[in-house]
Amino acid sequence: MTWEPPKTITKEVKGHTNLNEFNTIRLWVAAGGRCEICNDLLTESPMTFEPLNRAERAHIVGQGGPKAPRHHPIDSRQKADSIDNIMLLCFDCHHEIDSRPNDPKFSTEALKGIKQQHEERIWYLTSLKPKRTHIVAFRTYIQQTQSEDAQQQVTNLDASQMRDAVLPDFFPDQAKPSRLTLPLTTEESPEHWAELRKLITRRWAGLDLDDVEHLSIFCLGKMPAIAYFGSVVGSTRPLRVMNVQDGSPTRWKEAAQVADDFTYEVDSLPDTEGVSEVVLCLSMSGLITTSQFGPDVPTDTPVIHIRTPERHRHKHFLIAEKQLKHFRREFSLLLSAIQSRYGQNCIIHLLMAAPTPIVFEVGRQHQKNHHPPLRLYNCVGHIFSPAFDLKSL
Repeated sequence: MTWEPPKTITKEVKGHTNLNEFNTIRLWVAAGGRCEICNDLLTESPMTFEPLNRAERAHIVGQGGPKAPRHHPIDSRQKADSIDNIMLLCFDCHHEIDSRPNDPKFSTEALKGIKQQHEERIWYLTSLKPKRTHIVAFRTYIQQTQSEDAQQQVTNLDASQMRDAVLPDFFPDQAKPSRLTLPLTTEESPEHWAELRKLITRRWAGLDLDDVEHLSIFCLGKMPAIAYFGSVVGSTRPLRVMNVQDGSPTRWKEAAQVADDFTYEVDSLPDTEGVSEVVLCLSMSGLITTSQFGPDVPTDTPVIHIRTPERHRHKHFLIAEKQLKHFRREFSLLLSAIQSRYGQNCIIHLLMAAPTPIVFEVGRQHQKNHHPPLRLYNCVGHIFSPAFDLKSL
């Protein structure tokens, strides 16, 4: 049996005029079956989740005489059965607005604004094309210094924040995202990195994504691990790399909000013979200097930077997908230029101070069978040490 909103949602009170059946249904549709103040779903019990009609019709301009909340000598009669004057509310919100009639937060104009905003949002969301996406959250611990406890450096990517970040451009296909969470460890040995790569590959392969048309990917953690994850995911399937700032999933902003003078500054390649190694620094969230080079970073080879302008060089510079697409283009062109000038076997020592979407794209854009090998470095205590190579087998 199909559930339908009843003709009478609340008891008829003497002196009240309410909506007819057709306009009652219109009100339910306009409100999306939710309380127009707190947004609670009104068709099921919040405790048992069983079907339950919890809705009440609330007049904005009050009914029932001069003592009614927000009563008006003319409008109360003229707008008694107008759908524009009636809100769909839960019991608690209905009781609150009527018990505080003099509160400016619940004035006639304030309630009209709340109703309009809610119903416009429902209209907009139900008008969108059903572009569905599957959310994937990749996370490792983050160790800032050699002495820090890894347990204290884990930030969980919140599911509700990830859903909010992809809406309204895409609709999550599941309430819970697929999670790839790597175990906690402070180890930095070659064996650790080798095991980590195996684990990423195995867990990615274990996700049931064959029928998924589009992915939305959020990453947080060790930069070499994120870059490797980007390499494993590859560039053959439709996906969107999402932004994460201060550990929180963040919606991409419009391209128009990017400063007009924002660009990436890319160093020219030195015209030097016999170059077999280069150091490539992604100086974006901060400037990488030679004082941060660990003992394994070569100091007698060309050092090349892709950097943001100084006034944009901070951890929150990446706000729009336009900037990410710009980086992809510059990074791919630079890899091809290094391969063309110094050869296929030139080792690129890659040091990164960049947001996680850019680090993920490093792995995606590096073509192991075409570009020179990338030696990825991890930064702990402001010092870069080698992790592993991205290269053809």
